[in-house]
Amino acid sequence: EEHHCSSSLMILLFVTMRIIMLLLLIATTLIVSISGFVAPTKCSILQQQYFRLGSSPTKQAAMEGKRLEKNARIAELEIDLEAEKSKVENLQNDFETLLTLVKDAQTRENDLLENLSVLEANAGRDESIVSEATQSLNDARQQLTRALDRCTKAEEYQAKSIQTQKDRLSSLATAKQDIQQHSETIKCLKEQLESFQGSITNVQQGGEERSRKLAAIESDLAEKEQERQRVEAQKKIEAKAEQRRQKEEALQAKIAAEELRKKEEEAKKTEKERQKIEALKQKKEDEAKKAEEERQKTEATKQKKEEEADNAKEERERIEAMKLKEAEEAKAAEEERQKKKELQRLEAEKEAERAIKEAEQARLAVEALEKEQQEKDQKLKEKSKQSVKKSDLPAIDKWKITSAGEVMGVVTGHAAMEDSDIILTSRLKNPSGVAENTVVTTESGSQYFLAKREKNVQPIRVTPSSYAKSLPVGGKTKDTTGTEEALTFFKKELGLSGKKLTGSKSYFLAGKPTTTSSGRSKLWTAYLEDARSGLPTGDPLAVKISSHREGMERDNKNYKKITSGFLRNGEFCRQLEFIPSVDWNKNECALIMDKGKEDLKEFIDRQIDGLKPRDLRDAASAAAQCLDAIHGGKLVWTDLKTENFVVFDTEDHVVVKGIDLESSMPMKSNPVDYSPEACPPEFAKSYLGGEGSEFVLESSYDIWSFGMLMYELATGRGYFESESGTKMQPTQIMKALCDIKPDVSVVKDENLRNLISQCLSVD
Repeated sequence: EEHHCSSSLMILLFVTMRIIMLLLLIATTLIVSISGFVAPTKCSILQQQYFRLGSSPTKQAAMEGKRLEKNARIAELEIDLEAEKSKVENLQNDFETLLTLVKDAQTRENDLLENLSVLEANAGRDESIVSEATQSLNDARQQLTRALDRCTKAEEYQAKSIQTQKDRLSSLATAKQDIQQHSETIKCLKEQLESFQGSITNVQQGGEERSRKLAAIESDLAEKEQERQRVEAQKKIEAKAEQRRQKEEALQAKIAAEELRKKEEEAKKTEKERQKIEALKQKKEDEAKKAEEERQKTEATKQKKEEEADNAKEERERIEAMKLKEAEEAKAAEEERQKKKELQRLEAEKEAERAIKEAEQARLAVEALEKEQQEKDQKLKEKSKQSVKKSDLPAIDKWKITSAGEVMGVVTGHAAMEDSDIILTSRLKNPSGVAENTVVTTESGSQYFLAKREKNVQPIRVTPSSYAKSLPVGGKTKDTTGTEEALTFFKKELGLSGKKLTGSKSYFLAGKPTTTSSGRSKLWTAYLEDARSGLPTGDPLAVKISSHREGMERDNKNYKKITSGFLRNGEFCRQLEFIPSVDWNKNECALIMDKGKEDLKEFIDRQIDGLKPRDLRDAASAAAQCLDAIHGGKLVWTDLKTENFVVFDTEDHVVVKGIDLESSMPMKSNPVDYSPEACPPEFAKSYLGGEGSEFVLESSYDIWSFGMLMYELATGRGYFESESGTKMQPTQIMKALCDIKPDVSVVKDENLRNLISQCLSVD
């Protein structure tokens, strides 16, 4: 057992020595590799910098490329060395662990030897203790064997690492062969490396010293390079200064020559001026005498003007006082008007309540009166027929006496006229003595039986519904005074102007024309000419006459396009005919259409605080239907406002219809005209920016206009009108639209207010 233990110790010591030698070899190799490669590399870099200063740009580029390639290889090798160094450190740690295990094994072996000696001394003791000790010793030996195996494996791995290091050292040697031109420096470094093998500390100190030297060389080179650049910059500055100096000298010479030339010219001018001054001096002496005389006259005039200024000042003060007084009176009148308006509104409310209460009573009374009137009319007709049969004369019902003493009414039983035609007789022999149920005689000798007299018959200028019934001319008869006399009558009664339009039909113009809001057209009242009698007939019509042919043709074309559909025709005023040239001016054209009572703007102005609920609903619905028809035709109206709707009276409510499609243009096109109160903010910004003609039209343009129209219907005034009716100027409206934040809080109905707010949404 003692011999076996001593053999184990010898093996352990041998392995330990081998590991220590291996570690020393690895450390030496690393130190040599790092110090011997890095230092030459720095030296080679410095030498390359020295060589670069005197080499050509091509050689410098080639050397720079080689230098970068070598630096890359060196960096890779340094990374590999760092990795190997970490592996060696790991091996060293493993070796220390193994040493610890060996020491533990030796300690246990010593303990076992002591126990064995105790056992030998006490041989008589239990053999089991000996066997346990033997087993423990065997375990220790196995652990030692495993430790030795680990050491052997570590040695093999270390041998492989050494071989790898040798291979890398050979690659380093290959790299060193690429820089053999620096052999002297490398030899010096090798000698230093040999001395470093004796002491790692001295090698490190030597490396630091070389690093300092290399840093000093690098700093010197940098300073020399900076000095060279500074010298070159200084030379460039001096060259530029020389050029600048030469230019300044040339400029100064040029300026001196120019000044000399100017002085010569000034001298000549001075001489001429002196001569002129002498002439002027004499002239001024003469003028001085005249000026003295003029001064005396001026003083007299000045005194007179001062007196006139005093009088003007007094007059101006008087006018200002009058203006101030007028302003106060206007303010008081406005307050009084507001009070009257409020009183009128209150009275209207009271009147409406009273009318509601009286409506039922009136309805019953009207029914009774109508029944009674029907009975009377029936009796009168029977009586008239009996009288006609007795007298065998034409009867005139619902008659009246004209200012010329003629009878006009509905004729029955006339030999040359149909029943229910309108007849205009000759002058009566005794116009003042006529009465109902009597026979009258005309100056021409004709006799008529006058039935019921229409006491409330209006003149010929009646409402359209009654005029259509009261003026179907039955033709010329022997009892009519002739076409010329009839026209004279109608000219007086209807206000015919004497002008006549001829298209597919003929039309008489009546009254005086009015100018449209755009100022480009005139509106007339007209009557259709009866083809048989040549006299006016039918409802009064509206005629729009303008020299703006393009707009008129576009209006007629758009109307035909919109109303040609089956479902979405809109509530538009009926256009009867387009006449390309009027009779008295070939440059003007005319558009014939139905005539309403007034436009929607005028109708609203006569109301108090906007339209009544039903009228508002009907007007808004008509506008929406017109807008739907226009958008259905792929058009944008661009001129949706109250002035472009006409009101037609009916028995119990108003009918609103649209007119004026001159400005309507296809979607995605550009506008040809605009109305400030109808255009949206985005168009106002484009217009003020000078790009109004390039604005692209969308249907949303008309949605904004519809919101403005609804606001006016609900409040009785336009959005840009004050309560007194004062309207902003077009330019002011366009500027206000650019940053508008619509306020519709004055609209009382919540649903209507929400609808208007959606239409007037800026975004």
